[in-house]
Amino acid sequence: MILWRRLAHSCRWVALQSNRGRLRASGLGSYAQMLGWVVRKYMTEFSVQIAVHVAWVGKQKHLELEGIPDDPACHIYVIGKRQKLSIHPNSVQFESGSFRVVIRRQTGEDYEEIAIRGAIQDKRTEGVDQQYAWHSEYPYEEFRVVDAASGALIFGGEVAAFFQDANFLPAEWRAINIVYVGQSLGRKVERQALDRLVSHSTLQRVYSESSPDEDVWLGLCTIIDTALHFTIDPKAEVSTSDEEDDLHIQRVHEAMGSSSTFQKKAATALAEGALISYFDPKYNVLLRGTFPDAKHSILAECYELEFQSLMLEFNALEQGIPFASAARRAATCHYMQLPMHPQDGGVVYVEELGADFFEQMTRHYEL
Repeated sequence: MILWRRLAHSCRWVALQSNRGRLRASGLGSYAQMLGWVVRKYMTEFSVQIAVHVAWVGKQKHLELEGIPDDPACHIYVIGKRQKLSIHPNSVQFESGSFRVVIRRQTGEDYEEIAIRGAIQDKRTEGVDQQYAWHSEYPYEEFRVVDAASGALIFGGEVAAFFQDANFLPAEWRAINIVYVGQSLGRKVERQALDRLVSHSTLQRVYSESSPDEDVWLGLCTIIDTALHFTIDPKAEVSTSDEEDDLHIQRVHEAMGSSSTFQKKAATALAEGALISYFDPKYNVLLRGTFPDAKHSILAECYELEFQSLMLEFNALEQGIPFASAARRAATCHYMQLPMHPQDGGVVYVEELGADFFEQMTRHYEL
């Protein structure tokens, strides 16, 4: 919840409720508009904040074998690519309970290499100088380290996943380039993200159009929190009465209550659209370049509540995986704000914290 803690100071308590009618009574509203002051529909404006956590990262076959639990529910997913990693057997050395390998990152026909060294955790032979063997087959993307005498497996797996989990890879080698964002909640069917991806036509297209030096990776995401950010500004001209402002506050708080469906469906739709708008993934067609828009039926409840803007945190710190796209630099955390109502009959709804605020927060987590 990094974003929300930092946003706490940004709520501007510039007046008490008793001051709400002061500007209206003064007759200075039109003058304020002429001067370019902020014009609002309500004295109390709300933005919705959503925190999206990347719970699982991996290739499809490994995630399916892992057995992803239903709790927490992962209804948001991202499809991404990164360069293939391999280890040529000729680079492997064993000595005194440790190993040394050269990991290769492929780009076209070229390879970038890094040498790493690690200890072998073999509790069966503590204090004994054991002999080990490295087994792998072309294209050397998977491996097994075995006891040279008995053939017993010591450790192994896919190079990219194993050395990523063991924290051996530099951040830029772990970065995943997002090419598609989706959700698994349908109008009648509620599925986990991985179930949705089993026969996903766009995922199959990404596979078929990937170059030989690329791997396709998936990120399964869960919404860990939704909250409200609000401002009260008596200096702004407003087009509603105090009574309408009170009703607006009541409607928003009732909709955001724990018993509402907003926490699931509306929040998921908002998160999906915001991520598409922010990352601008290559394979997304719907919502790309048009979100948010009142014409989107999935956002009906959000527009009925007249949210001022959407603030979203996309957090992969726990996984240690930077995410990027053609439009965004790689970072383990991304922060964004999207206006919900840029204009409506001359009434400006959005009072943004400013793009620089969110860019600076994201920049802190960039590579």
